[in-house]
Amino acid sequence: MWQDFKDLISGTLGAIGMLVWVCFVCFVLACIGIGIYYAFESTLTPEQREANHQADIAERTPHVYSKVDNCTVYIWRNGSYNSYFTKCDNTNKVVTEFSHSENCGKACTKKVTDKVETN
Repeated sequence: MWQDFKDLISGTLGAIGMLVWVCFVCFVLACIGIGIYYAFESTLTPEQREANHQADIAERTPHVYSKVDNCTVYIWRNGSYNSYFTKCDNTNKVVTEFSHSENCGKACTKKVTDKVETN
């Protein structure tokens, strides 16, 4: 009985030690990745940084995505996903659509679409 308890404690401590080791390795790899990212960023010229900044602003500003049947679809980046709105020439109604993925449990994601109609 006592040997079983010692084996349980030994196995538990071994698992905790392995978890600590894996976390340490992940931390070191993350630090290396962040270091590489900042080393790359430091090589950019001020003009390149400004161009990247302007491209980010343009992506977050609504712009024409497509035109079909007298309707214009606009797109812009909203956080980590795209948002759309549609405006048609023959009506004052505007339909705005927000679409993104949400977690719905372990290994599960679902696409969520919200529509807002205004006159």
